[in-house]
Amino acid sequence: MVDPIPDKVELSSEEKESIYVHKVYDQIAKHFSNTRYNPWPVIKKYLEDQEPGCIGADIGCGNGKYLGVRSGDMFVIGSDRSPALVEICNERGFESMTADNLNLPYRDNVFDFAISIAVIHHFSTESRRVAAIKEILRTLRKGGTALIYVWALEQDGKRKFEADHQDYLVPWVTKSSKKDSPNDEPNQKTYQR
Repeated sequence: MVDPIPDKVELSSEEKESIYVHKVYDQIAKHFSNTRYNPWPVIKKYLEDQEPGCIGADIGCGNGKYLGVRSGDMFVIGSDRSPALVEICNERGFESMTADNLNLPYRDNVFDFAISIAVIHHFSTESRRVAAIKEILRTLRKGGTALIYVWALEQDGKRKFEADHQDYLVPWVTKSSKKDSPNDEPNQKTYQR
């Protein structure tokens, strides 16, 4: 496994996000979608607990795996910064659009709920993360709820993070086919934020 590296890249926030988030997800969209298909139980339960007839948003919907959790008695629209991921959502029959999380194309106070799963940590500064959360909250009606999940440095797993550094560039590695690489070496390593 390729280790993450601390994000010490000297670029503006917008440039960093463009290179290490937007371009990466457009590049890996198909592989990402093929590896992200099971809804997390806590998020599935949150969606199942919503009232019939409610309207919700999946901000940073990726391949739309949460858009189809409960269809028929509620409406959920997805948005993502990656046109390639939005295309996958649309091919799967989900309502989704390309949108910037810092400037969502929704009216104020419109949604009964919103989810944003594994998205906010992609913003390169604390102020941009706060702005993204405020933008999600702006779209909620009075009494609406939001469920937001981000990566946790403290979580157990294969990757090791330094305790004194908050932001990382994490490699996304795809394997070559056996035909292309008999040693099963990675053929592509892309760092994402």
